[in-house]
Amino acid sequence: MKLRNGTLVTLVVLGFTAGVGHASDAALLSLPMEHFRDTAIVNTDAAAGKTTISTENGFVDRSGLRTVWNDEFLTGVIDNTTGKMLIQVEARITYSGHWRQYETVNYLVAGSSQSAPTTLIDKNERNCTPGDCTYTEHIAFPIDEQDLRRLAAGYVPGKPVLWVNKFIAKSGSASSGSLSNAEIAGFFAKADQYIHKDTVAATITATPSPAVPPVVPVSPAVPPAVPVASVATISSPNKPDFGIGGVPLAATVEMPTRAGILITIVNHGSVAQKAGIIAGDVLYEIDQRPVKTLAELQAAIGAHPANSTVLIKLFRGIDVKVVAAHF
Repeated sequence: MKLRNGTLVTLVVLGFTAGVGHASDAALLSLPMEHFRDTAIVNTDAAAGKTTISTENGFVDRSGLRTVWNDEFLTGVIDNTTGKMLIQVEARITYSGHWRQYETVNYLVAGSSQSAPTTLIDKNERNCTPGDCTYTEHIAFPIDEQDLRRLAAGYVPGKPVLWVNKFIAKSGSASSGSLSNAEIAGFFAKADQYIHKDTVAATITATPSPAVPPVVPVSPAVPPAVPVASVATISSPNKPDFGIGGVPLAATVEMPTRAGILITIVNHGSVAQKAGIIAGDVLYEIDQRPVKTLAELQAAIGAHPANSTVLIKLFRGIDVKVVAAHF
């Protein structure tokens, strides 16, 4: 994530600088979901029963004569017993002049403007000369997981977009920041490997499961909010684990035919991994059966017996791939 003029989730977004321009947007937007997934930091505290996921190493922007940091990232804190995750956006905002005291953040989700108070974690000053210092405020605000998953579901490989927020100061200039939805998708791709299956898993079996609740339409540019699937598994003892996690992805105005299940996680050693499916793929057809919802995915997988081969179509970026999954 990057800030102009920073953000925490027990998702964390760190660091930004007043007066920083937009030149680094291109560098941030050049990074795919896989980069943020693979560079994410994972720390497990067995004694406390918590696991922390952070994208702190994902993107760092430095600028200015004083090597000002312009760095934002996400962090999630997962309760290893319940599988619940606390998310907040964190920012370190660095500037010169006088203390500004950033107290509020404004951001947009699904076309709706949101505002939240920030919490000051710490602050410091350095490089002081007569009448001037460099100040850093480390602030944070909580954010809803489903809102972030909705942003992650909008990620199109090769075409990431920025989620913009603005921190409002008690005194002085506001500070604007942005987070790539590739970073959000990469964050969840890593975090979903550690979230408790009882709370977020969609279990795919040969027996029918409850239908997915109807989707409420939202802006065409933002996929609808839907129940999240983490690790999708096949529990039949005679059938190996299909082993994917994902969220339904709706078609957009820009890509009206690109709808299916956005893959956010592929279990090691699973049927999906052996078939060559990777995180970031959009699975849209199984043996000529369209798949656009979790219920359709469950039905399509459940319809095939053990020791069978299934042809799966998916989008990888703008390319169409066909892979064979062997159960």
